[in-house]
Amino acid sequence: MRIAVFIKSTTFHKGYGGFETQNKGLCEGLVSRGHSVCVYTPQKEIKESEITENGVLYRFIPCIFGNFKALSSRSKESWENKSRELFLKDHKDLPYDLVIGQSSWALPIIRIKNDLKIKIISIAHGSKMGEYQTEIRNTKSMRGVFKVVIDLPHVLRTFFGSQREFIHGSDHIVAVSSFVKKAIIEETYVEEKKITVIRNGVDSKKIMDLASNIKTGEAANDSNVIKIIYVGRIIRAKGLYILLSALKRLHKNNLEVKIIGSGEDKEDLERKFKENITHIKFYFTGHMNYEDVLKNLIQSDIFVLPSLRMEGFPMTLVEAMLAGVPIIASDIGGNSDAVENDVNGYLVKPGDISALSEKINILSEDRNLRVRLGNNGRTKALLEFTIDRMLDKYEEVFREIQR
Repeated sequence: MRIAVFIKSTTFHKGYGGFETQNKGLCEGLVSRGHSVCVYTPQKEIKESEITENGVLYRFIPCIFGNFKALSSRSKESWENKSRELFLKDHKDLPYDLVIGQSSWALPIIRIKNDLKIKIISIAHGSKMGEYQTEIRNTKSMRGVFKVVIDLPHVLRTFFGSQREFIHGSDHIVAVSSFVKKAIIEETYVEEKKITVIRNGVDSKKIMDLASNIKTGEAANDSNVIKIIYVGRIIRAKGLYILLSALKRLHKNNLEVKIIGSGEDKEDLERKFKENITHIKFYFTGHMNYEDVLKNLIQSDIFVLPSLRMEGFPMTLVEAMLAGVPIIASDIGGNSDAVENDVNGYLVKPGDISALSEKINILSEDRNLRVRLGNNGRTKALLEFTIDRMLDKYEEVFREIQR
């Protein structure tokens, strides 16, 4: 099957996260199964016009990028017009069988799909109101409050406009978690039968192979040091200031905290850790390549995700599970699709400093509990969240809509 994918950014772009990583895994997985995949994305800071990596062709399109203008037909240089123009040229030379839209970025093709007689699947990673709530939670100054207010008209245009258009205009919707499915139905009134939940999958073999060659966190510790790890963007909405407050309550000198990632709040958070945490070792590593992230996960004892944002389905949770690390995560968004209380970790109320501190304390004091929850998490991930299971489900949807 020849497949075109439309997405706002990729792992070649700066500041990429789980959204772009999921797309990379999906596209490369589809290629490994014999499909041909071309990704259409705004060029932004990328110098090349196209790159092929692991069999996936990426077409970087020079265009106006940013909010409403990107999906407007008013300018010849908009994403709407430039991406459609290139797609139609490619489609004429060698027709596509299917289009995958990562969120609303396939709207240029959705709007002409009846003329093209082509099927379109869109992937929903969240909802517009969920994103806006995250923006509010990430606000930390009057300037930020002003920006939130200024953004409201765009949010409402998207909520009543492009979000509903891409949901109803697609032939089928894939939601990355049960939470996202529920939110999309509530916000767009789409029929439930039009949505399939396919949770993000991870290359389990890569992690398991690494784990077999690396001592686990428990075995690697020559002392009784408990290694706590966070992986992700360093922004207020990820709850890292909540983590700081929770750690201040723990009067232990055998904890080591590693925060992997980058983001706008990294310098401020690191400064506040230095000012407030004197009894716990902590490290801000900045961005790491994927293999080094996995190595650090495998050698950790507790994974934390104290997020305040409406997570779709964080891939870091699955990676931690495959690494055999128990999880403490906020009970928000799609996190509960991965984490079960007292099975493979704990869910705590978002922003609840006391509960987060308590769960860290419980896990740090009970090695047998950490091992049990970690093993349960690995078993659950191998059954439900592998890349092969994800690809199987996507191909089922492909076959269904092509009938």
